[in-house]
This record gives sequence, C-alpha cells and structure tokens, in this order.
Amino acid sequence: MVDSAEKIKNNQKNQPKSKGGVRVGAGRKRGRPDRATVEQKEGIEAEARKYCGDALKALVDICKNGESESARVTAANGLLDRGYGKPRQAVEHTGEGGGPLLVAVTHEVIDPQES
Repeated sequence: MVDSAEKIKNNQKNQPKSKGGVRVGAGRKRGRPDRATVEQKEGIEAEARKYCGDALKALVDICKNGESESARVTAANGLLDRGYGKPRQAVEHTGEGGGPLLVAVTHEVIDPQES
C-alpha cells in the first residue's frame, strides 16, 4: 500500500514547476484582498506605538552605554532617523553645466528582405 506522503511526492513530480500550486486554480485569486485587513494592520501599529517610549529609551541607553562602537553608532543613527527623518539621496536631474538633459532618440527601419 502506498502511503499519502509518497502519493504527494509522485504527484508533484508530474506537475509543471513554472505555474505553482498542485491543482488548477490553486492560490489567491487576482483582485482578492490579502487576509491582513486594514483594521488588523492599524491594530498592530497602535499596539506597537505603546512601546515607542521604551524603545527610544533603549536606543538612548545603547547609544550612551553600548558595549561596542558599532552598536552605539547604529543606535545613534536610529535616533537621528526617528527625530529628523532619513537623509534624502541626492539625484541630479540636470544636464551638463546645470542645463537641460539632452536625449537622443533614433528610429531605424530595417527591410527584412535586404538582410
């Protein structure tokens, strides 16, 4: 008698790997919302906010009294990010000398009979 684990193993060997799922139509349907609803996410965020004061105190303690320099620097960066926001990454959107960006677009038509 073949046990159920062996049946599943044999069935998986015969299925295509690219589509995922063992049966036709398996998985979450398109357009269907995730199980974690907005209310659940908001509840988790509200619960986590209750501990923000303690977390900040812990970061300050590590920043001042951490055993390793890397721990102190990481804690200091965390405090700065929370207090002032993460620094923005500078991206240049201008061309040479502050002028406009120059973009060249070419269009080439190739006759397949001449190739």
